[in-house]
Amino acid sequence: MTIQSGNILILDDDKHILLTTKVVSKKHFNNVRVLSSPMNLSNTLK
Repeated sequence: MTIQSGNILILDDDKHILLTTKVVSKKHFNNVRVLSSPMNLSNTLK
């Protein structure tokens, strides 16, 4: 399986969803970040 170059940002307030999607996404993409609140979105995108 080839890991793709790219950035993935997952935003959800459910910690189980964040963990699951991060684990699955890490198998396919090299940079995966998760946020549990949109309050931090603007700082993360900078």
